[in-house]
Amino acid sequence: MIKKLAILALVVLLFAGCKQEDTVLTKQQDSTVRYLESSHNPRLISEKAAAESLEEFPHYYTNYGNLAWRYIATTYEAGRESWTEADGNDVVEISFDAYVFNFTTPSPTNLFWSNRQSSIDRFVQGNKYFDPQYWSTDPYVIRLDSEDGMPGLRRALVGCREGDTVEIYLTYEAAYGDQIIGVVPKQSALAWYLTVEKVTKK
Repeated sequence: MIKKLAILALVVLLFAGCKQEDTVLTKQQDSTVRYLESSHNPRLISEKAAAESLEEFPHYYTNYGNLAWRYIATTYEAGRESWTEADGNDVVEISFDAYVFNFTTPSPTNLFWSNRQSSIDRFVQGNKYFDPQYWSTDPYVIRLDSEDGMPGLRRALVGCREGDTVEIYLTYEAAYGDQIIGVVPKQSALAWYLTVEKVTKK
C-alpha cells in the first residue's frame, strides 16, 4: 500500500511539473505576440498578414512554431537583395545585445551578454563588480548547421542577410530550456538585438 501511494505521489508530482512548464511556455508565447503586435515600435504584424496587407512596406515578424519570432528592420533597405543571404549550412558572425525578455522593450538592466563595446561600457558603469574581460568584443560566430547553442537563434538567422539589423525573441524552449546560464534564470524568454556582420558560405 505504501509503495502504491509513493508511486501515485510521484505521478502527481511529475504531472504538476509538466503542467507548470506548459503554463510558462503558453504565457511566453502569448506575451511575446502581444508585445510585437501592440507595444513594439514599430507595431508589427505577422508575416502572413503582411502578405495580404494593402500597405506598401508593412513591418512584420516571422513566427517559428510559436517558439521564436524574428523581425528584420532592414527588410526594405535599398539593395538588400544583393546582400549575402545565410542558409542552414553557413557560418554567421554577429554583433549583439542579449536580454532576459520581460515582454516590454528590453532595458539595459536586463542585459546579460553583449559583444558591443558601447553596451559593455554602459553595463560596467551600472555594475561595478562586473569584470568586462568575460565579454569579448570579437564577432560572435555561429555555425547554423551546428547543434550547439540555442536552436531558436540558429533557425531565425537562416534567411538573414549580411548587413541586416535583426531582433529575435525566444521562448525558453528555443533558448536555454530549463538550464540556469550565468545570471539567466531557469525558463527565461530572451531577446537578441543583433547585426549580421558577415555570412560565410559553405
